[in-house]
Amino acid sequence: MKHIKRFALFEGEKTLTKKQIDFLDICTIGRWTINQNTGLVDIDGDFDCIDSELKNLLGVKFGRVSGSFYCHLNQLTTLEGAPREVEGSFTCTNNKLTTLNGAPQKVGGGFKCSYNELTTLEGAPQEVEGHFLCYGNKLTSLKGAPRKVGRDFECYRNGLTTLEGAPQKVGGDFACYDNKLTTLEGSPQEVEGNFRCHDNKLTSLGGAPQKVKKDFDCHDNKLTTLEGAPQEVSGDFNCFRNDLTTLEGSPQKVEKNFMCFDNKLTTLEGAPREVGGYFYLDLNEFKWTTGGKLKYMKKNPKWIPLILPTISHDSLLDEVSEDPTLLKTIEDFDKVLYNKVLKGLGWDKMGPDLLRQLKDGIL
Repeated sequence: MKHIKRFALFEGEKTLTKKQIDFLDICTIGRWTINQNTGLVDIDGDFDCIDSELKNLLGVKFGRVSGSFYCHLNQLTTLEGAPREVEGSFTCTNNKLTTLNGAPQKVGGGFKCSYNELTTLEGAPQEVEGHFLCYGNKLTSLKGAPRKVGRDFECYRNGLTTLEGAPQKVGGDFACYDNKLTTLEGSPQEVEGNFRCHDNKLTSLGGAPQKVKKDFDCHDNKLTTLEGAPQEVSGDFNCFRNDLTTLEGSPQKVEKNFMCFDNKLTTLEGAPREVGGYFYLDLNEFKWTTGGKLKYMKKNPKWIPLILPTISHDSLLDEVSEDPTLLKTIEDFDKVLYNKVLKGLGWDKMGPDLLRQLKDGIL
């Protein structure tokens, strides 16, 4: 949609070339004017110059944009002339930017600068109400990042070796996976969504937020301990495919699933006391078959509440039929399940004396 000229434009138009005026006419969705006080071009609406083979903004200097500003899928090497204030979102992804100098300092929506060649976030706005997406660049640190982000902060697939400079409050997810991190020092301490730090080189969880509102993903690292992990996780806690030899330091309360398979565990000491979903431990070095689980519960009754829900009914029947002494472990923990096992094996009509001998291993 072309703009509708107002009287204020005519005096200012002499400062713009025909090419610049055509650029504004074609890309403005709404109306553009030259602000007589600032000399900058204000947009009442959106500005969309996506995929226009631009290397720069043609010398136009923007002021305020009431909607969103889209300049992605170009060949921009600079943000010189970009708006000073954008009430909607600012998107400059898929360009050749090495710096954010010139970027708007006030953004009401999201700020998206992914898939450029950024080595620093210097020049970024310091507060963003929506998402801040800087993944797929060449960042080694987060120096210059916003201090506060209203929704997701995504810095994955860079070359980060530190989280120093990260925002300290994130209203959505914090995603720093697929980098070169060895520590979480510097990470935000308030995360309202998921915290995803998997596929790094972490040897410690020191610096992690102590409370995560959704999932905490630290799988596929080099962790040998969970010391430093958040103590309360409202979603899943995923620490599989590490080098864990102990669960000491793990959160004490996980509202959904706790997944720590494919490690080097030989004990459950330190495991959460409360898991709302399933407790996955199937590929550790000690034999975590149904029989192994039942024998472990027999020796360590305190772990029955975590382990028993991971055993299928059919496999439970098979194991108990081979080792009836396991019945006592089940009976002590869950009478309802105990009766189901008896019925499933056809032992529910067995006399009490014979059943007692089975449980005591006499038969």
